[in-house]
Amino acid sequence: MTYVILFGGGEKMIKNSINDDHVHILREFGLEDIDYTNLSLLRYESGEFIYLQGNTIKYLLLFLSGKAKVFFTSSNGKTLLMAYYTKIGLIGDSELMADKEIATSSVQAISDVTCIGILLQSYKKYLKNNLKFMNSVGIELANKLHNSTLSSTFNILHSLDIRLCAYIAMTNKNGYFKEKLTELSEIMGTSYRHLLRTLNRLCNDGLLEKTQKGYLILNKIALQNKANEYYK
Repeated sequence: MTYVILFGGGEKMIKNSINDDHVHILREFGLEDIDYTNLSLLRYESGEFIYLQGNTIKYLLLFLSGKAKVFFTSSNGKTLLMAYYTKIGLIGDSELMADKEIATSSVQAISDVTCIGILLQSYKKYLKNNLKFMNSVGIELANKLHNSTLSSTFNILHSLDIRLCAYIAMTNKNGYFKEKLTELSEIMGTSYRHLLRTLNRLCNDGLLEKTQKGYLILNKIALQNKANEYYK
């Protein structure tokens, strides 16, 4: 059975029942004996918010596929990019462990995203009493802390063009990159003018071309080589 749940602003999430193909993934997180009947397979469209900072969390999510970005918005309205989701992992584990019902950061789909939704109202007690699952959460949080430390270090040590190439390589759609540059400058922690100069330099170097549809990637190999420097 499939449901379409509508949210404010016209965003929607597709809700399905999980199937046997997802059981082995649940087992990897120590959830082999969970009651599957109330679990949901959730599909989010590109651009849709999976979690919205400050909003109530309904599901603990097991991220299955797609790309998503995590960012934090401060009280003065400035936004900071924190991490990406590109492989299987948990969303909402830190809030679960801190016993928070409100999302502490936003998670937004970059491409279409699929997750298994574990309804907290029904499963929170079970999850916290499941030692295997708690061990999995501990590993997840340790990895996130490690990656966050690396990301902060890389952001300090690497130039904007390298960080920007990594961001474009991750978020482009069909070879085009199009985002609000004023918002992007905040996410990248730089000024709007410096961002424009860097984009213009990437165009002059033949990596990008500015078009009406956004910035077209002309040289994927060169762009990816620059992006790879971010992860060294």
